[in-house]
Amino acid sequence: MSRRALAIALIALGGSACEGGGDAGDGLVVERKPIAPNCTPVAGAFPSGLALLSQASHRAALVQTSPPGVAAFDLEAERPVPLAFDNIGTDSDGDGGDDATAIAPYVGFPLSPVMGGITALRDDLALVATSNYEQLLFYDPGAAAPRSAWVETPASFAPGAYPLLPPPGQTQLRTGLSTLACVRPSVPFDSTGEPTAASAACDPASPSYLTTLTAGAAVAGGRLFVAT
Repeated sequence: MSRRALAIALIALGGSACEGGGDAGDGLVVERKPIAPNCTPVAGAFPSGLALLSQASHRAALVQTSPPGVAAFDLEAERPVPLAFDNIGTDSDGDGGDDATAIAPYVGFPLSPVMGGITALRDDLALVATSNYEQLLFYDPGAAAPRSAWVETPASFAPGAYPLLPPPGQTQLRTGLSTLACVRPSVPFDSTGEPTAASAACDPASPSYLTTLTAGAAVAGGRLFVAT
């Protein structure tokens, strides 16, 4: 079977080819059974991202929204074989604090990460985007295991410019890179021509806003580019 077909088998959970079946029983357990030999049901609905790794690795990584996390699959068999799953938990970026509690002062209420896309840089390194709690998570996609990296905030950055990064001039070991940023646009209008208001959480004295909806990432020329 082609890798394209295997990818479709992983994500087409709602289609007739991979439709699940079963009985919800007492409401606590739901059993899903594939009705096609090349399909593998996964937990939750609408997986938000899929990364096919190198052909030599025979593996793929799937981002699940419920429960939120990353799953690894072996693609050598007739049907993708689940190998591992990691739930991102309540401290997904490894900063020692609860995600929902950390974001609350900036948006006015607690928010937990919503899983987004995945960008595989190598067989052992991928970036997983989350929104609400804006960030890129570091993962080993072939093992569905979080990875740690030193995150440094330059001393030249203004305090509060990136509220959930380490303080300017400091370096901390993290499993995620916060993409929450305070933006003060040089032209204070949005794409529809509406004026940008001052943000109490960012800069109440001038037009400003906090970034939302971390949509994806790419690495080029030794630099990380993030769409948010």
